[in-house]
Order: sequence, then C-alpha cells, then structure tokens
Amino acid sequence: MPENSLASDKPETGLADPGPWCLADFQYDLPADRIALAPAAVRSESRLLCLDGATGHREDRRFWELVEQLRPEDLLVFNDTRVLKARLWARKETGGRVEILIERLLSPQRALALLRASKPPRMGTRLRVNGGTDLTVEDRQEDFWVLTLAEGDFDSLMARAGHVPHRLTYLARMRRATRNATRQSMPVSQGRWRHRLRACILMRRYSQKSPPRG
Repeated sequence: MPENSLASDKPETGLADPGPWCLADFQYDLPADRIALAPAAVRSESRLLCLDGATGHREDRRFWELVEQLRPEDLLVFNDTRVLKARLWARKETGGRVEILIERLLSPQRALALLRASKPPRMGTRLRVNGGTDLTVEDRQEDFWVLTLAEGDFDSLMARAGHVPHRLTYLARMRRATRNATRQSMPVSQGRWRHRLRACILMRRYSQKSPPRG
C-alpha cells in the first residue's frame, strides 16, 4: 500500500451515531493507489489505522505497534476464519459459461450466490459445474440467485471444484477503465506513430532472424 497518509492532520470532534446501515453507505470513491494488491514483505510492517472512539482522531501506525495501543481492560478479538473456495465455474445447457460466487449457505443443499454470464439465467436453468455436478437456479433475490443441489452438499462441492476469489472484479474493471481512458485521450497522430514504430521494430527483428539469400 502506498505511504500516503490516511489519517487526518486535525483531530475530529467525536463519532456520530451511524444509525441503520444502507448499501449506499459503502459506495464511495476509492483511488486505485490506495488499494493494496499484495501483502507487505514483512507482515509486521503492515499499516495500522488507529481510531480514537472518543475524539474521532485517526493516526497511521504499523501493525507491530498494536501492543502500544492496548489497555488492560481492552478486549482483543482474533479472526481465525479462512477464505472459502467460493468461486465456481459452470456452463449452461446451451454451453454458455457462468461464473458463480457463493455469498452464503442457506442449507447444505441451497446457497445464495452472485452469477455472471452473458445472459441472466432463467428459473429452473441447470448449471453444470466443472467436475460434473449440476446446480439448479431456483429463485432470484435482488442481485443474488438461489442455487440448489440435487446431490451432495455445497461444502464438498467448494472443496472439490471451488477456487479462492483471489482477484477482486472491481480491480480488473478499474484497470480496464484506466486503459480505455488512456487510449481515448491519445491523439490520433500519436496512435499512428506508435503503430508505425511497432511495425518497424517487428520488421527489423524479422530481417535479423531471416537467413541470408543466395
């Protein structure tokens, strides 16, 4: 993560009651240079944002300084959960590819999931996961889909055919948007110049590799 500070230089005047949470509360601008794409080489050097609940003051620190922030009466909660292999690849009966991201298990044979496909599936559509397991699209709940298993359970299916969602989709979209914006802002003359330079380089490489004639 970049070294730009996330902490405010001026103390704030306390924290307001957030009230009920809404989906819109999590929609905000997140610059690409503020997103950590890889963990720190030394894990104890990871950044730690300290928030004073009484004043709202924020301060940038390192994870190894956590001990200095704890008081005898504090409660320290350890998160020992593991990332599930919740990403599945499947195909429709028509052959179309479908990406499945399990959001939660409703029962051993029913799951709530996000689906990404060229066309939204209809109710009753069968999806065959890599490995031969069939899922059925039972219902839709806003942006999520209810999937059912006729045989087995989702825990076993994810352990056998699932993948860890190691790359966030919005990061890939952000990179594509940046590339598209760069291409659209490039002058036509500059684009033609780059194509001509590339052609000259390829021709020179080909001439160097070609055997002499005669």
